[in-house]
Amino acid sequence: MDVYVDVVVLENFIINFFLLLITINIVKIRGDNKRLILSSIIGALYTLLMFVPEATILVSLPVKLMIAFIMIVIVAWKKNFLFYIKSYLCFLMLSFILCGICFGFALFQNPYSFQEGYRMDNYLYKYLLLGIITLYILINRVVFFIKDRISVSKLIYDLEIEYKGKQINVKGFLDTGNSLVEPVTSLPVIILEKNFLNDIKIDEDRCFYIPYKVVDGFNDKLIGFKADRVKISSQNGFSYVVKAVICLCDIKLSKDDEFVALLSRGVI
Repeated sequence: MDVYVDVVVLENFIINFFLLLITINIVKIRGDNKRLILSSIIGALYTLLMFVPEATILVSLPVKLMIAFIMIVIVAWKKNFLFYIKSYLCFLMLSFILCGICFGFALFQNPYSFQEGYRMDNYLYKYLLLGIITLYILINRVVFFIKDRISVSKLIYDLEIEYKGKQINVKGFLDTGNSLVEPVTSLPVIILEKNFLNDIKIDEDRCFYIPYKVVDGFNDKLIGFKADRVKISSQNGFSYVVKAVICLCDIKLSKDDEFVALLSRGVI
């Protein structure tokens, strides 16, 4: 029987990706495509050890279980240990279910014989299963991408910021988990990429210092100024003017350049 290594790797990659995709949907985490692909590649390449006679220990059951756990950790990165265990058990359960389904299809084409036992000579249903699995993966990722784009676009607003007679027009993202305000005036804070104000000089004696704290415990202060006027316009044409403090940051807020400012929920 001829075995093609590239076909084995590709088939296992598709199966691993499918199982991991179902797992993250069940445990309800946001799957990162890069981590899904990396984890699936690791699982697919591991199957090549079955063709190495000297690697008997590496294809033993404990090592297989360890590789499966590593795959889950990669996908569910930065979660707690109990979450890893729950996701791992779910992944194993789905693997056993898929194995049972595949074996059931195999029995249709390769009947069991009391005289000869069981031999799997034909398995045309494999390609049907792989086709269905591939189609599911493509549809799932496309639907996820479209829903993600729609949800993000609904939270993006057009901003007109005026300061010292100058005006800049940018797009801002409403961060619903951000409740940052200036502690003295209670004005909401808008975080803006610093390079958009290079030609505007800010009076240091009129600056605000806004303390903040992130979820990992890190805390610091942002330097900001009160804008003369901030106009916010939504996608449906509704607009209004607010008072807000503009804080500058050195980091890029959107890797796809969809927005350059973050709005706290107090501005809406």
